[in-house]
Amino acid sequence: MKTLRNIGNLILTVLIICSATACSDENENEVVNPNIGNQSEKLIKSIIEEAGGKYQMSYKGKKLSNFKYYDYEGDLDTNISFSYSENKATMYDQDNKLYYEFNEKGYVTSIYDKNRYFEGTCSYDSDGYITQLISEENEDDYSYSSTIDFSYDNGNLIKSIEKNIEDGEEDITLHTYFYSEHENKSMLNFIGYDEFDYFLYSTSGFLGKASKNLVSEIWVSEGGVLYEDKILFYTWHTIYEYTYEFDSKGYVTKIHVKRSANSSDEYTETYTLNY
Repeated sequence: MKTLRNIGNLILTVLIICSATACSDENENEVVNPNIGNQSEKLIKSIIEEAGGKYQMSYKGKKLSNFKYYDYEGDLDTNISFSYSENKATMYDQDNKLYYEFNEKGYVTSIYDKNRYFEGTCSYDSDGYITQLISEENEDDYSYSSTIDFSYDNGNLIKSIEKNIEDGEEDITLHTYFYSEHENKSMLNFIGYDEFDYFLYSTSGFLGKASKNLVSEIWVSEGGVLYEDKILFYTWHTIYEYTYEFDSKGYVTKIHVKRSANSSDEYTETYTLNY
């Protein structure tokens, strides 16, 4: 579990095998924090991969209620549902539940499973940007902990440092972010490990304010160790380059991603966003 996914990683490891979702008994008359949810003026309803996969989102008002992923053959791969109550949310698949708690601004402060085998906490600055995410998982003979610190400049996330300890072994991953001049009107949030994480937390709005501008590059350095208060990396960067297409109002309609690792193993992918 040594990745930057943390919450996203938990979702994948716990939920990705699901093929149907449990029904929610959410009380429609219950008062729910109005700040919870996607704060963009336009909500993303689907994201289609050039290779044929598809993300599909449903909302109740601004709140994400269902998040599906269909693979390139059209088969339902992931199906996640959310119900809300005051400052809390429950995430369902057919067999499992995860519980979220929010602050008054509508951002996740804690997440846990039923038996508290997994627990995570999130901290934010006064502007609403996530500054730290700490998670722990303990079950039987397995233990895992992760601490991620986020740094910002002028309203944009510029760096995250993740320190993982799995069964006593430490590993460090560094994400470095670079930005275009384009305003992030679609509220895309590139916190996480891959597009699954990005799209889930962009559409849910759970992890604080998104960066002010659209990201142009993400450099990922893995395999780091701490030596004399300095982080040393023994693996090459993986570089992701992002370019965009827009509608007439400046909302992203296509994301073009180019990946390169160790000066080889390049690929490109295009995602089409529908609102």
